[in-house]
Amino acid sequence: MTQSRCVDIIVPTYQEVQNIPRLLECLGSVRSSSGLDLRVLFMDDDSRDGSHELVLSLGLPWVKLVTREADRGLSAAVLDGIARARCDLVIVMDADLSHPPEKIPDCGAGCRRRYRRGLALYRRRFHGR
Repeated sequence: MTQSRCVDIIVPTYQEVQNIPRLLECLGSVRSSSGLDLRVLFMDDDSRDGSHELVLSLGLPWVKLVTREADRGLSAAVLDGIARARCDLVIVMDADLSHPPEKIPDCGAGCRRRYRRGLALYRRRFHGR
């Protein structure tokens, strides 16, 4: 799928059920205010903490959770998420809001100015321009 305003957000998770509601609230605000078509893909390492049930109960069509039972770990989760991405821009971020969702529009704009397709990995401390 190629859409100029489409952004896949890959969120590797393990026992993050307490962080998911706030993260989705923040990402929903970014969706509304920026006009970006954010699509969230939680790559969960079989947490069994209620994450899957929570995401299903929210019924948000722009949010999916993949339960990963094999090849667990952060790197594998990120690569698996990237392989499932459909947008021209992919952003990888943590569920605990250590990467500020409000920076996504700036990050996306910067990548699109330089590249036709892009991958953005948030660092622990994001220093915007």
